[in-house]
Amino acid sequence: VLNIVRDVDYSTGDIDFVGNVCINGNINSGFKVNSGGDVEVRGFIEGAEVTAAGSILVRGGITGCMKTLIKARDSIHARFVENSRLDAGRDVVIREAIMQSYIKAGESIKVSDRKALIVGGTIQAGREVEAKVIGSQLATQTIVEVGVNPHLRDEYQMLNRAKDEKKKTMDILNHNLQVFQRSGISPENISERKRMELIKMLDNLKSLRQELEQITDRIVTLESEFQKTQAARVRVLEIIYPGVRISIGQAIYIVNDPIKYSEFILDQGEVRLTSLR
Repeated sequence: VLNIVRDVDYSTGDIDFVGNVCINGNINSGFKVNSGGDVEVRGFIEGAEVTAAGSILVRGGITGCMKTLIKARDSIHARFVENSRLDAGRDVVIREAIMQSYIKAGESIKVSDRKALIVGGTIQAGREVEAKVIGSQLATQTIVEVGVNPHLRDEYQMLNRAKDEKKKTMDILNHNLQVFQRSGISPENISERKRMELIKMLDNLKSLRQELEQITDRIVTLESEFQKTQAARVRVLEIIYPGVRISIGQAIYIVNDPIKYSEFILDQGEVRLTSLR
């Protein structure tokens, strides 16, 4: 365990440690903390970057004009989050409020205390989002997405972009090979340099085909994962306001009127509103 007695600031510099890190003060703006284990912050995080191979526990709050990035392979716990980005492999558990933030969690996002408020920003969880209040009376735009692990969604988008780029490169290579074939020149009658270029083109084409097969297989696997959204849900323990958009898998529900004590689930491909169980 690395124990930082006061704040992470110019007196400590950035922290990069192989084990657990315990910070008795705050992590100040512009600094980075990287841990091979867990991170515990007894104060606040403001405008800093914190990554952990384990979990991150913040006794105070997390703020920072979207400069703040908190990333844990396991879970993240904090008192409140404002104008920040959080990325957890498992759960995000916040006591008071999530405000105007971008939150990703592989499993669930829960706000659990007296206020238990989510307002503004984008909230993405693989399985469940729960809070007392979602949105606000001012109809603040709030996006809540469940049913698809956000890390898999990011991978899916990246793979589709890579697939398009590789297809374009393959089309160019195929066109160049067709031009050579139409020229009617025998491979024996071309210069050594041209022959090497031709061999390189054929090797590239073979590699691209193999890469495309792997990408396509992974895309199919992810698409089958995206179908497993039956258990996904959004739980509203008190009230959800207009301005909130709920997505479960591929289905979308726009909240147009205040709704109390409700749960949103996926039923036959559509988002359905039910009473809390």
